[in-house]
Amino acid sequence: MIRRPCSASSEPTHPEFLALKARLATFDATQTERPISIANGATLKPGMSDPRVPALRQRLQLPAVDGLVYDEALIAAIKTFRAGAGLEDDGVMGPATLTALNGGAPVTHEDILANMERWRWMPRDLGKFNVFVNIPEYRLTINRDGQETYATRVVVGSTKHQTPVFSDNIRHIVVNPYWNVPSSIIKNEIAPKTRGNPGYIASQNMELIYQGNVVSAYQVNWAAVGETFPFRVRQKPGPSNSLGQIKFLFPNKHDVYLHDTPSKGLFGRAFRAASHGCVRVQNPMEFAAALTANEPNIDRASLEAMFGSSERWVNPEQQVPVHLAYFTLRVGADGELRSYADVYGHNAKLIKALGTGDVAAPVIADAAPADTTLSPK
Repeated sequence: MIRRPCSASSEPTHPEFLALKARLATFDATQTERPISIANGATLKPGMSDPRVPALRQRLQLPAVDGLVYDEALIAAIKTFRAGAGLEDDGVMGPATLTALNGGAPVTHEDILANMERWRWMPRDLGKFNVFVNIPEYRLTINRDGQETYATRVVVGSTKHQTPVFSDNIRHIVVNPYWNVPSSIIKNEIAPKTRGNPGYIASQNMELIYQGNVVSAYQVNWAAVGETFPFRVRQKPGPSNSLGQIKFLFPNKHDVYLHDTPSKGLFGRAFRAASHGCVRVQNPMEFAAALTANEPNIDRASLEAMFGSSERWVNPEQQVPVHLAYFTLRVGADGELRSYADVYGHNAKLIKALGTGDVAAPVIADAAPADTTLSPK
């Protein structure tokens, strides 16, 4: 593949692209860019004194002051930093904050170029009102006129079942969704357990579907079924459903979407690449409220009023652009350059491709594997 030429007039106008371009202009290619490092120590809480306070103030670009007190100005700066890093903005400077402050691998000249290249692959117009998921950041935002109005943590696809990179439009909201179990999970997990215990299907709040009809597992002659399994399986709506109580659809060839989950534990982890490809949303009803801010007949209350045992489809009047993106460098509103782990290895592959000129947009490797689509999140 030949890397396409890109004149200054055809370059993206996205603010983050321009910020990266400005950073590149002042970047010393013989060095790596790493902010001042903060030493390990005790968790800092309001009013505590600590010898690291001057370094913290310098790291967060606060004016130097006499004393070592973890004061209100520093607490406010830490809250802002934690929120930008996808951490709870409680103002506490503990191990997770320290890790985020010190960053991972140093930022290189090639990292900046690779992330600029990715901005070239993004739609020129992201939409005045849009949803943006940055996979390496494990974070979802809603943006209006270029300003972030809502943010929440997400769980994305594992390294084996990668979340694909693409843009689309959210067209439907499904309350009390069925979960149509992927064939790979049926074959490897459900079929073996059901043959040995027909009650397994009901115990998981699931149904067997044969030729479009629900059938009882107890009515099946499993000895005659053998190794074949001519059934579809779906999990009925309810709080224990693998998709939770709500999902947000943007029909696509990957069959991925955003959705709730009854398994909240992963949201507390720093590494959140654990789904089969779809994106799990930590606070789905808060997200629903923010997503439907422009809808005259849909809001959080009306959606929650639908909770129950029957699947309900809601079609917003306005389709909302949604972008599943992959950036290992982000420039915040404060001008801070934040680095995120290359969880899928896309950044390393792109850097290599840029070095050889073997680049196309988008990179084919970004497509999700065929078995990552219909999966529990």
